[in-house]
Amino acid sequence: MEPTYSNQSFEWTSPARPSDLKRGDVVVIRTENGPIVKRIAYMPGDKIKQIKSGRSWLDLVGVCARSYKNRTRNVYRDNPVPAAMVYVLGDNLAVSLDSRSFGCIPIERIERKLVDQRPLTRPFDPS
Repeated sequence: MEPTYSNQSFEWTSPARPSDLKRGDVVVIRTENGPIVKRIAYMPGDKIKQIKSGRSWLDLVGVCARSYKNRTRNVYRDNPVPAAMVYVLGDNLAVSLDSRSFGCIPIERIERKLVDQRPLTRPFDPS
């Protein structure tokens, strides 16, 4: 989550209630390898722009899809985030391990929400 938050920094959190979560919230997620901190980019029902690559679909998060449409004849789609799931991103998109790698996560795996959330150094816009 750098540059917004540093490793080993101390932050106040509160229990995460699914009804209180919204896009842009920084949350602590339970994983098999321990907790991770990410920002909610898409909520259930939000649509993620994807491009077809061979037999699979790639998320176009953090990429301007219009610039690709002008140069190539690719197939695109809007893929909705499933119910009871969220799509999370790290604040440093160039190196973050997030939903672009492991997909949407169940809301039930979100354990905590940061209380005093710092603003991004740039406006939050996952598209």
